[in-house]
Amino acid sequence: MIEVVCKVIKCDFCVGSGVLISPKHVLTCAHVVSNDLTIQLSDGTSHQGKLKAQLGTPPIVINENLCSEVLAIIEIEKGVGRQAFPKISSEMPNTGAVAELRAFRSDGRSFSSQYEAIAMGERCILWAGPQTMDGLSGGGYFLDDELLAIHVGWGYDQGQGRTASLAVSSAVDWIRNKIR
Repeated sequence: MIEVVCKVIKCDFCVGSGVLISPKHVLTCAHVVSNDLTIQLSDGTSHQGKLKAQLGTPPIVINENLCSEVLAIIEIEKGVGRQAFPKISSEMPNTGAVAELRAFRSDGRSFSSQYEAIAMGERCILWAGPQTMDGLSGGGYFLDDELLAIHVGWGYDQGQGRTASLAVSSAVDWIRNKIR
């Protein structure tokens, strides 16, 4: 398993997650970013980062329509020495596919659990599994070491173990162009 999930810290009490997709780039969701950020990798090292690009236009009302959430790419100022990064999936998973959500909780502890894809939209995947918690937004849904989606929050059945994510397959070309 490639260790690519990181914490995105935008203030003392505002923590989200992200997925390291190149030596200088983190893919996350827009509601966890600001202009100046600290990126903390799983090895404990910290790096300064800035918002590089957003796909879509915020503001987003998170609880009313998670599928209109916006992807964001953070650029790490000095980059990291890591060599292995996840493959970014160019296809939507099938309904019934099981993926692992990897993220950081708001208390700083890592989180990993299995979720089943139960519904698909053009850009959105609804998952069933354990109830999520604060800090997981921006984390990645992985099948082995392939990134399928970015977690954006609790789904429409808040409290029922339903979570929503944005499929990276809908943004592969945008991601590739922004990290060149």
